[in-house]
Amino acid sequence: MGKRHQLGLVLCCFFGMQLLCSQTMPPYLRFDDHQKPRYEEALERLLDSLEPPLAQIDARIALAGRFKQQEDLIQVLEEKINRSGENARLCYLLGGAHGIRALEISRFRSLPHVRNMLYYFKRSIALDSTYIPAYEAAVEALCKVPSVIGGSVEEAQAYAQQLQAISPSAGLFSHAFILVQKGEAEAAEAAYKNAFQALEDDIEKEGDAAAYFNRFSMNFPYKIAVLSREQNQSFALGLQAIDYFIDQARPGYNLPLEWAYYHKGKLHQQLGEQDKALAAFDKSLSINPSFELLSNHSKSTQ
Repeated sequence: MGKRHQLGLVLCCFFGMQLLCSQTMPPYLRFDDHQKPRYEEALERLLDSLEPPLAQIDARIALAGRFKQQEDLIQVLEEKINRSGENARLCYLLGGAHGIRALEISRFRSLPHVRNMLYYFKRSIALDSTYIPAYEAAVEALCKVPSVIGGSVEEAQAYAQQLQAISPSAGLFSHAFILVQKGEAEAAEAAYKNAFQALEDDIEKEGDAAAYFNRFSMNFPYKIAVLSREQNQSFALGLQAIDYFIDQARPGYNLPLEWAYYHKGKLHQQLGEQDKALAAFDKSLSINPSFELLSNHSKSTQ
């Protein structure tokens, strides 16, 4: 499984979609108990296969991610680290898996997972000081986790500063996020405006949006699309971001795809492209006919 696809396994974890300031954020996808027999059957086939050990581990990572089985994903990621050693990407993935698991269980039982999430995001940065997805994750997690269990706005600010040296636009978005968490709405609005301008500059330097977004987690282009709408900024750029997300979407991602098409439609509306908006809404409903945010659209097209 490719590195880009493995990054999708941590989409929408503790630091992801639930931490945005939007009022219409999606639920992340969980393990479906009705799929348990299928998962166990596929896992048994994998364990009985004659694949080399590391290839089998990679296949198990992909399987656990596709079925949203976080406990098994944590176990098999730890197994891979034990066999092949630590690297920034694996620690980032493991931190994300712990973050998702923390959301699935009671607050009391989630504490070890939250601590592990923070540890592995920080460990990822320590192993590779240029690994952008870990900075994104660490900043948002540190802002949202209570200080008594490891959260720290000051530490988040330090990471955002380091991130800005690697990617000016990404660092500015992280700084804006921190301002939102601190309740500094006016400063955050100004910061987002600067961040979108820096994003346009960075994409122009990179050559195209896909080349730029390829350096980030899959959370990032999705957030850009949502923030574009919320902040009334760079709608065309927001469309490029959500189109990249849709193009790269894989079964291991934890974000319902109908939400991506919903935001795509809303961005088209803000650009006055009504036909394209309706097509995106239709696509969203084809994925999930009971999607509540488009219930009125469904009735109007009957």
